[in-house]
Amino acid sequence: MAQFSKKDILIKNLRLHTETFGSSSNPACLLIAGKMSTGRFWSDVFCQYLAKTGFFTIRYDHRDVGESSEINWQKAPYTMSDLANDAILILDSYGIKKAHFIGDSMGGWICQRIGVDYPQRVLSLSIISAGPIEITTEELMTLTKEEQEILDNMSKMFLTVKEGKNLEETVQNFLPIWRYSNADIPFDEEMAKDFTIDCLNRTKNKNTKNHDLVMQEFLNHMKKLDVLEKITCSTLIIHGDKDPIVLLRHGKAVADAILNSKFVIIKGMGHVFFNRKLEKKIAKLVVEHMKAYG
Repeated sequence: MAQFSKKDILIKNLRLHTETFGSSSNPACLLIAGKMSTGRFWSDVFCQYLAKTGFFTIRYDHRDVGESSEINWQKAPYTMSDLANDAILILDSYGIKKAHFIGDSMGGWICQRIGVDYPQRVLSLSIISAGPIEITTEELMTLTKEEQEILDNMSKMFLTVKEGKNLEETVQNFLPIWRYSNADIPFDEEMAKDFTIDCLNRTKNKNTKNHDLVMQEFLNHMKKLDVLEKITCSTLIIHGDKDPIVLLRHGKAVADAILNSKFVIIKGMGHVFFNRKLEKKIAKLVVEHMKAYG
């Protein structure tokens, strides 16, 4: 197994919990999870694969999840740009000048922000299950009845999930969401349970919904800026054709807006990948991309 270590980064009043795999002498890649997800959304299996193929792999907990700082939103609200800056601060703490950035869901939006704001720090981008950071032609298109029903159903599931009387009951309450958002790919319940248990055990505060505020604030103020065309690094965009949270058309919008990009559509894939075979496929795509452009 590749070398593993942990490190808490302290910047002013902010603590960011990081974990690394592999040798720091190798090219670095930073894994950025989605909203309300800890760094361990990227499983040990995924991280070990990246490390064994020659990359110093870093995963971390966002603010308000896992072992990172709890933030008082009323006193210190933060933005998507702040989360992008967190990623850069992590590189700084490890003395890394450039890295490959891999982001899932909200992490994919953060990757785009990094590509626009910190191009000098980027070797490549890999964006999974995310929409664009600006309004595009696809964003302005009216949703079909089927698309609206898909999004409404997913939203309803998230809003109605309840905290159980104990950990096991809470985990069971999350499983229908993970199963539905896993779409047509066979669902690995043990993977989903392991992630959920770890996330709940390590997130001691009740402020994870601050991430919802970040995303809502961001989406409410999106404009047609034409900033994605400024991203010049090679970019891989991976999207499932059955994604019930970020529609396929929105993944395509990212690919259309970034000139030097490759768009990979995975049949049957939803918004998450709780499936070892699919996880390995995504890891291989990301490694091939990093090796070609880094």
